[in-house]
Amino acid sequence: MDIIPDLGKDSLFIWAAYALSLGTLLVLTIYTLRQNRERKK
Repeated sequence: MDIIPDLGKDSLFIWAAYALSLGTLLVLTIYTLRQNRERKK
């Protein structure tokens, strides 16, 4: 049951990029949700 693939030295870079893209998506989603809420007021 290896969820995280062992890619050696590259794994750290790949996971960092993966986390960055996920974080960006989250921030964008939260930002748009807040903007929509403010418009309804």
